[in-house]
Amino acid sequence: MRRDECGAWRILGKRGHVYSRGASDGWLIHCAAGTPRKWSSLQTRLSFCELTQDGDDEGCFRLFELPTSEQAIVIRKALGLKRKRQVNPTLLLDRFQTPTGRPVPGSGMRADGRAGRGGSRRHDCAF
Repeated sequence: MRRDECGAWRILGKRGHVYSRGASDGWLIHCAAGTPRKWSSLQTRLSFCELTQDGDDEGCFRLFELPTSEQAIVIRKALGLKRKRQVNPTLLLDRFQTPTGRPVPGSGMRADGRAGRGGSRRHDCAF
């Protein structure tokens, strides 16, 4: 969710976007289907929303309450949005609260516990 050039909150998708309409005024969903046939099909799938603007191949819907999980899936498909991956909060804490100056254990660790690749150094630079 980001702000647009006017400062309104917006979720941008490949085939449309969602605007918030204040604290309790719902959402405005703009869909650009591309063809009249796809637009007609999209109107049927989003029948749980109020149609506010009906163009030839695009239009706007208004949603007054939070969508159910089934409705959210339909909206994401209509707008071309990908669902964000759910991350365990404890995993984030473990990942981002490591002390500075210490390497994070992983595939870049050597057998002796130091970061970097193993092997000998052929060049000693004295700068």
